[in-house]
Amino acid sequence: MTEMNNYPLIRAKAKELITQFGITELPVNPFEIAHKLDIQTYPKPSNQRGGISGALVRSGNNFGILYATNIPSIGYQRFTVAHEIGHYVLDGHLDHLQLKDGDIHYSKAGFHGDKYEREADYFAAQLLMPDILFTKALAANEDGMNAIKNLADKCQTSLTATAIRYAEKTDAASVVVVSEKDRILYAFFSSEMRRFGLDYPRKNSPLPGSSLTYEVNRNQDSLREGEADTDIDDWFESDFDLEGKEEVIHMGEYEKTLTLLTFYGDYEDVLEEENMVASWEAKF
Repeated sequence: MTEMNNYPLIRAKAKELITQFGITELPVNPFEIAHKLDIQTYPKPSNQRGGISGALVRSGNNFGILYATNIPSIGYQRFTVAHEIGHYVLDGHLDHLQLKDGDIHYSKAGFHGDKYEREADYFAAQLLMPDILFTKALAANEDGMNAIKNLADKCQTSLTATAIRYAEKTDAASVVVVSEKDRILYAFFSSEMRRFGLDYPRKNSPLPGSSLTYEVNRNQDSLREGEADTDIDDWFESDFDLEGKEEVIHMGEYEKTLTLLTFYGDYEDVLEEENMVASWEAKF
């Protein structure tokens, strides 16, 4: 089974817990869910720093979760707990981790290269921002960064996790970009944005030098948030003529920057024409 084929199963597992525990409104409390699964949760001392966000601990047949407190963000801590719940409930994860009595599995913050860590992140997002409840909350907001802020407050989730979920559910042509200094760490396209057939930015590819994001990352002490006009050609190699909006927030505690690109325009005719041309191409 491929990793992508696992995602419907992961969504189903998160929905199963939401239904099992009768959760009908936001925010979803992962600490309560852990307790109902007989998993104890413990904060790590705030003076313990480093890249460790949380851990799954085994003691005999019992499990516990440690979560970092050195970053004072309840959204970050809740996501960490939900991530570790994912390792506990998702098929194949405990077998993969092979935790014996007294063993600890540590999870690091950030975008993961490991398949199981990505699956646990995806589960955490689905658990804390379940489809029906999140979509209903999204519909009450306009497109843009303010929607992400409002949804993060309502779900008690981090801005980054909320932005990625927003990109997954919005009808707008949007791109979420997470960057550090002059480099793009990763990006997510909305389903509407994927229709343009653009290449995702590669990890550590340079930020556009003309972008507001680049300016914010250069001047974090004086400029931490802003909005500017942009063009799709500023960010991507594209045949489309689309103007848009670039909204930027530097997240000081993470030393990373969150950017939301939203593009506008009447592009349906162009997309239809490209699809028609593609259908005419000979296939050998």
